[in-house]
Amino acid sequence: MPLTYAPLKLASISGTPQPSRGAGTLVSKPTMTPSARLAAAIDLLETIEAAGRRPADAMANNFFRERRFIGSGDRRAVSDRVWGVLRGRRALQWWLERSGALPAPRLLVAASLLLEGWAMSGLDQSFSGGQFGPLPLNAQERAVLRPLEGHTPDHPDMPDAVRLNVPDWILPHLQSRFGDTLFAEMAALAEPAPRCWRRRSRRCRRHTRPGVCGFRIGAR
Repeated sequence: MPLTYAPLKLASISGTPQPSRGAGTLVSKPTMTPSARLAAAIDLLETIEAAGRRPADAMANNFFRERRFIGSGDRRAVSDRVWGVLRGRRALQWWLERSGALPAPRLLVAASLLLEGWAMSGLDQSFSGGQFGPLPLNAQERAVLRPLEGHTPDHPDMPDAVRLNVPDWILPHLQSRFGDTLFAEMAALAEPAPRCWRRRSRRCRRHTRPGVCGFRIGAR
C-alpha cells in the first residue's frame, strides 16, 4: 500500500528554517525521519517498477511533484537510496534469489542497507512500523535478509555480469572494449554522477572518463 504523508503536520519531523522564494522571510520546512525516508524510497521504487518502460527519472519527478512538502535534503536522500538500488539491482537481486526470495522493492531497499554494513538490529529499528516508517519485517523477510548481514555486495560465486550490474548480452562487448580495465571502468560508472553533470554537462567535462565516453553500442 503506498505511503501517505500529512504535510507540515508530521509528528515524526522537525522544522528546519529555510528561506522562502518570495519575500525573503524564513519558513519552517519539514524534515523526514530516517525511517520515513526509507518508506518513501520503497514507495518511489514501487512507483518506478509499476511504470514499466517509462524513464525512472520522470517517475521520480512526478513522485516528488505530488509531495511538495518533502524538502530538498529529504528528496536527495530518498533519490540517492533509490538510484543506488537501481544501479546495483542485479547484485541485490542475486543475493535475494540466493535466499529464495523475489526482488520486491521493500526487500531490495533492506538488502541494500545490510550490504552497506547495517546490522539486522538497525534494520529492525528502521522497519519498526512507527509513524510514517516501513512496516516491521515479518518472519519470512527476516529469514531472507539475515544471511546478507555482514556481507558486501560482491561475492566469489557471482557471475561477472551480475557483479558488474550489466545485462548478460553486453558483457562480451564490454570485455572486448575495455579488456583488463573493465572492472575499473564499470566501478566508475556505478558511482553517482556529479551534481553539476546532471544539470550542465558542458561544465563537467573534466569528470568524464574518456574510455567510457568513447564507447558506443546499439541497444537491444
